[in-house]
Amino acid sequence: MEGVLFLIISLFIIYHALSLHSFGEWALSPGLFPLILGVVLLILSVFLLRKTYGVKKAERGSVSDWKTTLLSIVLCMGYILSLPILHFNLSTIVYSFLFLLILGVRNILILTILPIGLTASIYYTFGVLLRVVLP
Repeated sequence: MEGVLFLIISLFIIYHALSLHSFGEWALSPGLFPLILGVVLLILSVFLLRKTYGVKKAERGSVSDWKTTLLSIVLCMGYILSLPILHFNLSTIVYSFLFLLILGVRNILILTILPIGLTASIYYTFGVLLRVVLP
């Protein structure tokens, strides 16, 4: 089911990315990056669909999968809402920490180093090197 949802979202992104490209070269088009993301999401959703429907019927659709999916969606919404309040760095660290907990990671070393390292690398890459203003 998640594969179908991501497939629909990827087609929506690709459609709107193509509508952003109205003139000039693709390299300078504002639709290039969303198009790349949409295509990557499309490919990954196809892999997810193959994985889902390639598994035996008894193994599919467990309750924990739906709980994880719903918790992930709620966490993403909370992340979006917390960005104006907590700003990028703190919001991303908390989001990554909670997301790893939802996915079942219990190693305290991974739970501390990965969110901080991920946030620092994103901040350095986009905020410092590319000078993109982060929320």
